[in-house]
Amino acid sequence: MHTTASYIQHPYPSFLSYARNQHGLNLSTQKQIQSDNEDDNRSMSPSFGEISFKRRSRTVPTEEKDAVYYEKRARNNESAKRSRDSRRIKEQQIQERITFLEHENSRLSMENQAIRYQLSQLHNLCNGVSKPFQ
Repeated sequence: MHTTASYIQHPYPSFLSYARNQHGLNLSTQKQIQSDNEDDNRSMSPSFGEISFKRRSRTVPTEEKDAVYYEKRARNNESAKRSRDSRRIKEQQIQERITFLEHENSRLSMENQAIRYQLSQLHNLCNGVSKPFQ
């Protein structure tokens, strides 16, 4: 007794087609799932060759510009300025951190090189000393 699972609406990714076969879904169900996935992909992203653009802002006619509109614009302008300033400060902090870490890395590399040299000198010293108890 084999039942069809055509009522199952799982959005399996296409790379799991082998796994779907292993779970006993029949061919028509697999095609339905693949078709659903393709429909989802088409609705979520632009087709090849299409370019998605940011939606253009709507120009408000002069007769609709009142005190509320100008208050909103002023608040938006202030918010945008604060956002830009905040982004600049964060970028500056990140750049300062990068500079600090580059100097720290350089210092640690030189320290590592000096310690390796001292270690090689100690190895040479130990290898040059005869061991009388052996």
